[in-house]
Amino acid sequence: HVDTPVIIGGDFNDIWWSLDARVMRPAGYWAAHGPMGTFPARLPVRSLDAFYCRGPLSVEAAFVGRIRTALYASDHRPVIMDLHCDDPIL
Repeated sequence: HVDTPVIIGGDFNDIWWSLDARVMRPAGYWAAHGPMGTFPARLPVRSLDAFYCRGPLSVEAAFVGRIRTALYASDHRPVIMDLHCDDPIL
């Protein structure tokens, strides 16, 4: 159901952010943040990671994590978000 809150995120390898207009928006999703440098982790210059939302959600904050230990976990920096569900019933 389109009113159900859904979050899709990860490494889309979408360098030009074309997935947003071609696939996600037509499917009812919106970008939870703009392009953010997440790759490579040591010196992030590319925006390959993204989160898309659908339903009664709003983004309170979104940023790229600068935690040094994250460099050991992945070749991407983490995207950290604070989301709020705007539907009091859910």
